[in-house]
Amino acid sequence: MLRKIVIPALWISLFCRPLCLMAAEERIKPLFAVILDHEFPDAGARFEEVKNLIIENYYTAEITEEALYWTVIKGMLPPPVAAEAARSRQDLDT
Repeated sequence: MLRKIVIPALWISLFCRPLCLMAAEERIKPLFAVILDHEFPDAGARFEEVKNLIIENYYTAEITEEALYWTVIKGMLPPPVAAEAARSRQDLDT
């Protein structure tokens, strides 16, 4: 009995979810550039270099690596209000 439930659930999660995501991606345009128009070689190494420079040279010695990562993660996404405003502008453009 469990097998009858698990296999369809697995099939749905593996095959139907990507189709749903593709449909959503077609409807919602990105709020900012998601493809670089220039080369950015060794992006990971450059990120590490900048991170280390910030840790070593920030105006306060109290900054921690964890705090820096948290700030970077928060900065990856626009605030919800800004995102909603951008979507509203996209609706006006179409």
